[in-house]
Amino acid sequence: MAAREGQGLQIAVIMFAMLTIILAITTYVFYAQAETAQAEADKFRTENANLTQGSNRFLYQSLAMQYVLGEGGVTKDQVDNARTSAGGADEVADRVLKNFNDDMMLYGDQAAAEGPRNYRTLPAYLLTSINNKNNTIVTEKSLSTDYQREKEATKAAEAQRVATAEAAQKSAQDDLSKEREAFNAERGRVSTEKDKIASQLAEKDAIHKKEVADLNNKLQQVVTLEATTRATMTAVKNKLDEQKVDENDLFENPDGKITGVNQRQGLVWINLGSASGLQRQTSFSVYPHDINGVSSAKPKARIEVVRIIDSNMAECRILEDKSSDPILPDDIIYTPVWSPGQKIHFVLAGFMDIDGDGVSDREMIRNIIQINGGIIDAELKDNGERVGTVTANTRYLVLGEKPTEKTGAQILKEYNFLLNESTQRYGTDVISLQKLLDRLGWKSEERTVELGSAKTSTDFTPRKPGEKAPGAAPAAPAAPAAPPAGGEVDPFGAPAAPAPAPMPAEVDPFG
Repeated sequence: MAAREGQGLQIAVIMFAMLTIILAITTYVFYAQAETAQAEADKFRTENANLTQGSNRFLYQSLAMQYVLGEGGVTKDQVDNARTSAGGADEVADRVLKNFNDDMMLYGDQAAAEGPRNYRTLPAYLLTSINNKNNTIVTEKSLSTDYQREKEATKAAEAQRVATAEAAQKSAQDDLSKEREAFNAERGRVSTEKDKIASQLAEKDAIHKKEVADLNNKLQQVVTLEATTRATMTAVKNKLDEQKVDENDLFENPDGKITGVNQRQGLVWINLGSASGLQRQTSFSVYPHDINGVSSAKPKARIEVVRIIDSNMAECRILEDKSSDPILPDDIIYTPVWSPGQKIHFVLAGFMDIDGDGVSDREMIRNIIQINGGIIDAELKDNGERVGTVTANTRYLVLGEKPTEKTGAQILKEYNFLLNESTQRYGTDVISLQKLLDRLGWKSEERTVELGSAKTSTDFTPRKPGEKAPGAAPAAPAAPAAPPAGGEVDPFGAPAAPAPAPMPAEVDPFG
């Protein structure tokens, strides 16, 4: 009994060992098959890329074949466009087109005097030529028969002529025999050539039809791929249109409003501060509080930030206003180069002279935009050098004076390129230099000289933009005024109710 149990145990161990070996072999086989499948997948991906690369070349070959065969109404312009899409020269298509052009030049306009010239109309022209030659042969034969009859009649009528007439008749018969032999030989050659051409045309027609069928199948694949690409482009365009709508809404909305006014000190307070990323020296245009949108409205005043008081309050000095239409609380403010929490991008082009002295003020324009938080993506300098790049984030194209041929052909070329690049490709809004300065609330410095008998012409010497007046002393620092309490200030400078103590000034804005 014990011997049987030991024998059963041995059999079980042997079976377990065999199963283990079988499992190991099976695992190895499956692993090898997986590696083979991966290699085949990589091979298929490579072949698919090569087929995609060659699809344009096959399309070019297909259109070239259809053009020379007169199939599908394919025009020369379509063939040229397909050649460009295929990346240039293709040996097969270029050879077919060259041979076709050589053949057409050989036959000239006679191959198709009133229609397209291709290998479909060429056989008709050749058959017509052969028929014309056959008609000529029949005519010559008829003339020869008539001549023979006339000669026989002449022989019967002039039987008296002997040696000379007979010699002439024999010579004519000999000549006629030679012509007949030559004619028969030429007719045989033409017939043989005709059969040869017909055979060659039949072979080429069969080959071309097969190639056209293959290329049509590949063309269908390309059309399917193009449809997918168009769907993707449509989705991207819709997304860009949505972004454009958001930008238009931003342009129509004001940046903030006036919360208080002190006409006596020439100061106002606005509801923007450090929380909006506002910086000193940012200029704003002021508009009445009841207008709808600022894109077409005319500003009533201009102000400049001189002190950031807190997260939602800043103090500004009045640069320009009208006594007939003073700044009032709740009037709205706007600048095109700054928006709360955003950076506005610009492109500069053209000659920029803001004070009419004939000297470029481009650097001043750059400084004004950058001081107000704007970013200059690209510009065309006065020497014709184009720097930077227009992007989809570029908001405004600021145009100065347009260059002319006298200014320089290269500058004019770069100006037109930058204009087309900004407006047509990226849809950038175009704004004139003066309109930008109006919306910024910027006003050029005006130098004044007191009149009197002691003044001379040297006191009125011109100076470049941005230069200080000679001998002018800097103005004494002015203490910052306190913001009004609740905005209750007489806009015409009447004494106001006592206000809270002024807040400590960070830095004198005019020092």
